[in-house]
Amino acid sequence: MRSTLTLAGALLAVAACGPKATTPAAPANEGGTTATPARGPGTSGFETLSWGDTADQILADFPTGETDGEAVTIVTTYQGHPVVVTAYLEGGGLRSVQAAVGDGYASMQACGDDFASLRAAMDGVLGRSQEDNLAAYWTTATAAVQASCDPVDDDGRAEMSISFAPPEPEE
Repeated sequence: MRSTLTLAGALLAVAACGPKATTPAAPANEGGTTATPARGPGTSGFETLSWGDTADQILADFPTGETDGEAVTIVTTYQGHPVVVTAYLEGGGLRSVQAAVGDGYASMQACGDDFASLRAAMDGVLGRSQEDNLAAYWTTATAAVQASCDPVDDDGRAEMSISFAPPEPEE
């Protein structure tokens, strides 16, 4: 219950701030985000984001995001799941993307139930994944993506996360 309230509070806080006065809110696309659909899919595997994007480019697609100069934080949805996304910048450009899905789970089983639907949705976007227990992996021409459920503590709680990175260069 606490987890749901924490995520709901974060979503309400972002919604209350609203988009910048100079940037109208963009309509939600099929993935459920407020990314500007006209830009098209990016190279990172996450919505419109592409490797090398600047904070300004990311904020143009996600106007309610916030930046500290080293990363852009976005509260949105991805494939129908609430996520808090951190887009990490290096040298002023996008280097990696981390997404925390939901606000934690009471158990690995609860995480696994949600993981199955997220994996299926991501398979539809990224192609068929490889699986290892409660982890799934995708490699595209432009991104290496991993989604997983991981234990948080000895009480059995779990969290789900997704990471997006440029693919490893072939040797």
